[in-house]
Amino acid sequence: MFPNGNAVNTRSGTFSVAIPEHHRQMGERIRQVRADMSQVDFAKRLGIGRTTLIRYEAGERTPDAAALAAWAGLGLDVDYIVTGTTKKLRGRLNAIKAATEMAALVTGDKAEFGRLQTAFFETLVSAYDADEETQQLLDDYLSCAPEDQSQIRGLAARLAPNKGTK
Repeated sequence: MFPNGNAVNTRSGTFSVAIPEHHRQMGERIRQVRADMSQVDFAKRLGIGRTTLIRYEAGERTPDAAALAAWAGLGLDVDYIVTGTTKKLRGRLNAIKAATEMAALVTGDKAEFGRLQTAFFETLVSAYDADEETQQLLDDYLSCAPEDQSQIRGLAARLAPNKGTK
């Protein structure tokens, strides 16, 4: 018997099957996403049978690409289910990537670098506490091409209230 205690009964006897750790972790994340919802209700929401959900949560099976795509269409964070990475963390990582690229563009102007660094950390802190709508806006912005990001910044600057007036 394997340390995880999993065993399969067959006509020729019982043998143990080890569940890969990443399957077990994915099953735990599915259970976390289900939260307080019953297995029956959650399975119905996902369009699967309760037994299938039980096997997913136990790590005995993993959802295929079609199931994950359908779940994403229902609003579930499939990246979290598969990798354990949340939308907030992805937003933070995107902000760090943007800051790294921005720092690479600075050509020795220490004052400009300091201003950009301050702006980056202010953005990072605000992204950390952003509500879901703001986080989605940030994710959408970061997925745009650089020239589109420039146009978005210009539009936002034109539409934002003047910072010097109250």
